[in-house]
Amino acid sequence: QVKEKQIGDYSFLLNDKIGSGSFGKVYKGKNTNTQQKVAIKVLDKNEICMSEYLLQGLIMEIKILRKLKSEYIVQLTDVLETPNNFYLIQELCEGDLRKILKQKKLLPEQQAIKIIQQVLKGFMELQINGIIHRDLKPENILISNDIYKLADFGLSKTVDNFQRQLMISQVGTPLYMSPQILMKEKYTSKCDLWSLGFIFYEIIYGRTPFTGKSQYLLIQDFQNNKVVFDQGIQCSDKCQDFILNCLKIQESQRFEWINAYKHDLFKLEFQNEIIQFNEMENKSNMIINELRQFIYKNKIDIEYVFKQMDTSKDAIIDINEFSKLIQQFDESITRLEIEYIFNKYDIDQNNFITFTEFSKCILENQKTNKQIVQKTFYRYNFN
Repeated sequence: QVKEKQIGDYSFLLNDKIGSGSFGKVYKGKNTNTQQKVAIKVLDKNEICMSEYLLQGLIMEIKILRKLKSEYIVQLTDVLETPNNFYLIQELCEGDLRKILKQKKLLPEQQAIKIIQQVLKGFMELQINGIIHRDLKPENILISNDIYKLADFGLSKTVDNFQRQLMISQVGTPLYMSPQILMKEKYTSKCDLWSLGFIFYEIIYGRTPFTGKSQYLLIQDFQNNKVVFDQGIQCSDKCQDFILNCLKIQESQRFEWINAYKHDLFKLEFQNEIIQFNEMENKSNMIINELRQFIYKNKIDIEYVFKQMDTSKDAIIDINEFSKLIQQFDESITRLEIEYIFNKYDIDQNNFITFTEFSKCILENQKTNKQIVQKTFYRYNFN
């Protein structure tokens, strides 16, 4: 008889494993107080916590994941820790997109659009919070009550910074990863758009747009061949256009996220989100321009500004250090708005701003609104 494992208010059987991934194993369990069924992800500290810095980064990311609230994201409800493991308690879903595709191979265009629309709603929440998924694939799109939800994101961010090989040492070919990740180049959140287009194509056509028995052959395939749309399967021009804009090899040519939401396929569904996104984008640009103009007008050295912000003297700026500066330019700014601006500076999205990232944002050549130029910039005391 298999022994039941008890962790805090939760229990699970070791033979009730429902999945595994780069970071550990997932078990079907329950809350022993409420009897509610849950998914319990067990993370082995020995495998991922290779340093105190990495451990602290992981803890910080877990805090971020816990505050994400969207019905299109698998909810993280609790986190427990023992000397050997972390235990992430998540909502239990009944299946995933991979199982659906195995059963039906392909789905009608309208159903595919509905799935991608829900995935985009999940990504809206990730975008606002500066989270890159990096490992989007059908197995990581879970289903609960006919709602498709993003799972297994965020944790890869900390590990990726210290152990890039984890991203490409999975069993089999990392089929859905963007060219930049596969070729170990710098990448942004647009890596997730590549994966999204890849999956969209697979849902409609029952096969992936590119393939390869090895990572090398996969790279060769998308470098040497174009996306082919089978004329025998219904796929509208709008769908093809969306997929092609996701599957641009160079990130500079790929969709901007806001353009994905504004695309003809989805713009009606995302009207309110686009308004919110635009408001935050405009406000962040205004504040960044205020800071830029203050520095230029007063001929202040950018490195000096950075060092004044860096109160911990560790050559990086965290969100708390950054917020003290931003609040000098707008006392009414919300925490969410500060985080949104912070994420624009944090180009590699590792939860810290380096001097290179800060100076790039300040030196960026943008047209400045006349109203911004005319404002008084003597608000921040750098002494």
